[in-house]
Amino acid sequence: MKGYVYILKVRNGNRYIGSTINLEKRVLEHMRGKVFSTKNKLPVTLMAYRFFEDVKEASLWEKKYKKSHGQLERDIKKGILLLTPDGLPAGQSPLGGAAHSSVGRATPS
Repeated sequence: MKGYVYILKVRNGNRYIGSTINLEKRVLEHMRGKVFSTKNKLPVTLMAYRFFEDVKEASLWEKKYKKSHGQLERDIKKGILLLTPDGLPAGQSPLGGAAHSSVGRATPS
């Protein structure tokens, strides 16, 4: 089953790192204040995400990114994580348009 690691920017400018099998649904849950860990940090915006063929691998990379922000920064610079525009227009899908179709199959480096 596919999976994603995603990075949100929260109200105070910090990052939130998570993983999911349904990126669009999960990001919208965060944006609507339905996720305990971010509901008091609204607004949140999707900064970047990474696609995996296996959700277990996504979960492993979520943990790796949480432990090593250096690894996260390196993968962002290498283009392994797909960056998204800062903020989304109201009603727009976090994966709408060209961004969704350009998601690559990322592999650990």
